[in-house]
Amino acid sequence: DLILFGDIKSKAIHEEDIKLQVKKITDLKVFEGVKLKPAIFQTLQMGTPEYLEQAAIDTLGTDHAVNWARELHCVKIPFNKNKLKSVAEFLNQANLKYKDGPEYKWSMISNNCAHLAINTSHVLGINGSIGTDQFILKQLTDLAVPANLFMMYADLAVLKKPKAKSSYTPVQVGSLLGYYPAFETGSKFDTKDLRMMTLPRITKPFKLLMTPRKYKKYQTIENTDLKANAAKWRTLYSKFLQNSASNEYLENQLQLSEEILRAE
Repeated sequence: DLILFGDIKSKAIHEEDIKLQVKKITDLKVFEGVKLKPAIFQTLQMGTPEYLEQAAIDTLGTDHAVNWARELHCVKIPFNKNKLKSVAEFLNQANLKYKDGPEYKWSMISNNCAHLAINTSHVLGINGSIGTDQFILKQLTDLAVPANLFMMYADLAVLKKPKAKSSYTPVQVGSLLGYYPAFETGSKFDTKDLRMMTLPRITKPFKLLMTPRKYKKYQTIENTDLKANAAKWRTLYSKFLQNSASNEYLENQLQLSEEILRAE
């Protein structure tokens, strides 16, 4: 809630909201030990209150309180807990590459946040990897656009036809869609006209011109509410088990579905 919504309900954002959010982030020391390279930080001593406050201000609406500045199209995908260590190692290595080497250079074509998200979820076993900083003609086959990324995850984990598996699959109980309109326009962020660049997906002929906003038609209760989703999957897992030999993975997933339904 703090990172996505600033711990408040949707409203127009003004100076008092910003001051409170910045205080929350600085009190938590979110940027303690984080070296930021933009010019403004070269005049501040790392780790000082002034440095941490400026870091919180500089990243507001992008790294925290994200929904204040943009609408969010989200996919929640459960994954195996034992993968967390591998993800931490991957992200630390990705960070060290730029901490100890040249400054990270954002590129819409060859190295943006969507590339990192795809390669992080690849470590989790959710999807394939994608190349970065490649020769331009090669990179054009490895484009990563945030709006397309949402649709990729939605297709992969929520809308794909369920099948009986004997091991992890992102198409499972708890894979959900979420849509959060941007907060109202206030004194800090203008959210009246938020346009998203979406590329046609030639590998998806029936969804060639789809956009995240058009995916709102898939926001059914079974795709957005955990208990409704668990009820659907309980039926599916029971059916899968009736038609297969003993399957530990499916049995565990069925048990998880039932636990969700029993929870308060």
